[in-house]
Amino acid sequence: MVYGLGFFALDEQPVVVQVPDFGDRFFVYAFYDARTDQFGHVGSPYGSPPGHYLLVGPSWDGAVPEGIVQVHRSPTTLANAIPRVFMDDTDDDRAAIQPLINQVVVYPLTRYSGEMKTKNWSDVPSFPAEANSSGKETKWVKPETFFDQLPDVLDTAPPLPGEETLYGQLRALLEAGRRDRSVRVAMDDAVAECDRGLIKDFLRWEYRQTRRPGLEPLTAQRRVGTGLLQPGRERPVEHVRQPAARDPVLLHRHRLQGTALDGSRTYQITFPAGQLPPVDGFWSLTLYAGVTSPGTDQQANWLPAPAAPFSLYLRAYAGRQAVKDGTWTPPTVTIAQE
Repeated sequence: MVYGLGFFALDEQPVVVQVPDFGDRFFVYAFYDARTDQFGHVGSPYGSPPGHYLLVGPSWDGAVPEGIVQVHRSPTTLANAIPRVFMDDTDDDRAAIQPLINQVVVYPLTRYSGEMKTKNWSDVPSFPAEANSSGKETKWVKPETFFDQLPDVLDTAPPLPGEETLYGQLRALLEAGRRDRSVRVAMDDAVAECDRGLIKDFLRWEYRQTRRPGLEPLTAQRRVGTGLLQPGRERPVEHVRQPAARDPVLLHRHRLQGTALDGSRTYQITFPAGQLPPVDGFWSLTLYAGVTSPGTDQQANWLPAPAAPFSLYLRAYAGRQAVKDGTWTPPTVTIAQE
């Protein structure tokens, strides 16, 4: 899978998003607003044709130029896009896909000419992965600067209906902290304490989910966990991520449903003949942690973790109904050796 990422300030002007002719390749362009909520429908699951698409802000009312396939309106002026395109992990397919990827380009509406533009993405500098001495995930939200950044966040994502009072309370709190240093210190201490306790608990794997048809709506825990660590989640029609069955030995010992797999063991998972994931796109099995380095040639893609619980996830792109409604489940993970 080839991924892209771009952010846009739609308060300045709309942007044109190019979709090349991918033929039979699976692709999805996921658009997100400042709340990380997805909007728009572009990709193989929707039968989207190649061409030029327009991404506009919430209050834009300009004329749509001739040749634009669709207009997608972001609920907020800050938006981002994550295009995903399927690629076989072979040198031949890497070469074949490059001309298509070079047409995945986004630019301001003032540059639109009706013709496909290209950018040779293979010329973009490559930066080696930086060592993470802490062994933990990157911390994007820092308690010590939370209240310094909150005013810009409130301005960028105006209140939804029913949130006006909450926004008013937050702005009053910010003003109180600005006027009284002791209040600001108490605010910062409260955020730090929340980060050490409540937020840490929200980041458990079972909370990193989006709403699915037939299941319960998002709880506060799932909303926070998904927003912090998986803001780029797709809709179920585009991609379903299912946790593989847990370690049966730990399940028996602790009698806890959903006990995580543990890096101190070696596991195997076998798909019976004729029972591969039912998808119209493709599927993959992803290990979200590793105990030892896979070697210097693969170090950039290594996710280091201690010999402790980890997660194994099955990605199903354009999954059929049995995947989306949960009637098809992954096979059980078994222990290969102790």
